[in-house]
Amino acid sequence: MKPFIEIANSIGLTEDFLIPYGKYKAKISLDALKVTEGRPKGKLVVVTGITPTPAGERGKKPLQQWAWSKV
Repeated sequence: MKPFIEIANSIGLTEDFLIPYGKYKAKISLDALKVTEGRPKGKLVVVTGITPTPAGERGKKPLQQWAWSKV
């Protein structure tokens, strides 16, 4: 995995446009749009995730608990 600063430099962005969050991730300022104006558009990649509850199966919603108590 490359550090984000290497990737940013390869597309012409300086550290002024980056807000670091560790070594491998950063937010990019909206001001970077001015620098990249006129270049071909890229692809949007959306990544999501969910953390399971610490209780596992016990972390059910109240409606599910009610329904299961009637069985």
